[in-house]
Amino acid sequence: MRNATGRWRELRERGFAGGRSTVTAAFVGLRSPSTTAASTAVPSARRARGWLLGWSRQPEREEDAQTRNYRLHFVAALCRVDAGITEARRLGRELLGILSPHHDAAMFDRWLAQLRGCAVPELRRFATGLLIDHDAERAAAVMHWSSGQVEGQINQLKLLKRQMYGRAKLDLLRIRVLHPS
Repeated sequence: MRNATGRWRELRERGFAGGRSTVTAAFVGLRSPSTTAASTAVPSARRARGWLLGWSRQPEREEDAQTRNYRLHFVAALCRVDAGITEARRLGRELLGILSPHHDAAMFDRWLAQLRGCAVPELRRFATGLLIDHDAERAAAVMHWSSGQVEGQINQLKLLKRQMYGRAKLDLLRIRVLHPS
């Protein structure tokens, strides 16, 4: 629906108590954006996710005031759009807190219980997926160890194997793995 009156009728059916003029004013604001909004591009999904979770590649101290204000307003607007976004933001930030400094199993279990009981169906499905292999997920969240080095070696070996597919046997693969040049 592209017009304000139609949108107002739809919102009223969903329980909106405001008047048509409120929705019309919002549409006017959308059609004639302010100079700040016009000069600032909409962030990518990756950047918006980082803003919601509170982390980014650029440290906040290097961020200028206009960008910081835009970021804060954008996050506030997203949270106003849907209560599920606010809840997902809170749960995501809690998970980052559990993973970085604490590595506490009890905190992870409490977080998982909150995730299972949240109102957002996608997050409940995510929690169900985590419960399928709960012990491994809990160990990954709690332990300081990483399998990244092993995964990298396996990835490199598979790449070599694919490059040589149909050209040589195990003896040449062994030489290329043991003596890369």
